[in-house]
Amino acid sequence: MQITLRAAAVTVLARPLPLDITLSNPGTTPLALDDPAQSLDLEMHLLDKATGEDLSFTMGRLTSTPLGGDDRYAIEVPVPRPTTIAPGASLAVRPDANARLYLRPGDYEAFVTHKQSRSNPVPLKIELTRESVALLFATARDPQMPYSRREWASDWLARLYPAFRPSLALPTDAPALRAQHEAGNQPLYQRFAEWWREQQAAPGLDERLARLR
Repeated sequence: MQITLRAAAVTVLARPLPLDITLSNPGTTPLALDDPAQSLDLEMHLLDKATGEDLSFTMGRLTSTPLGGDDRYAIEVPVPRPTTIAPGASLAVRPDANARLYLRPGDYEAFVTHKQSRSNPVPLKIELTRESVALLFATARDPQMPYSRREWASDWLARLYPAFRPSLALPTDAPALRAQHEAGNQPLYQRFAEWWREQQAAPGLDERLARLR
């Protein structure tokens, strides 16, 4: 199988980061594989050039279910759905790396693997900008976002505004407690929004954002 990857050369932190992946069958016989939407074999990689860390994900997801209160979990593996790529044909998928990874500003090398096959490498730069701050703030204050995603956004905002430490409700908290947390965070959100508006005219803001790591 031949894998081709295309992605934006430069993007901003917290903006959707689609990876355009084409799986091609250059052979003369049909190519059978698991549907990429449930596959654990098709793996997307973003290699951080500064740290060497390989941030990766698959489109298929493992899920866990607690078994009682003794720290035991049942792991659910996605059921593969077979599909076929005809000779000379291709299959396209477009996962969003930002939605699946906890990224940071920096230079990356993106590539895709499927068992022994590997795509072309694509250099990718992620920058922290004013748009990033707006997107991170929207994520941090959205109670519909997963806890881990809100925590990631809050941590980045705290590097800019150290007092940004909202009290985030856990997924297991009762609705009343979750509502209490959200109500308690509103003054913090308001203070940050006012501070950020004032920062728009501050000299050197873009340079300060670019230095955050």
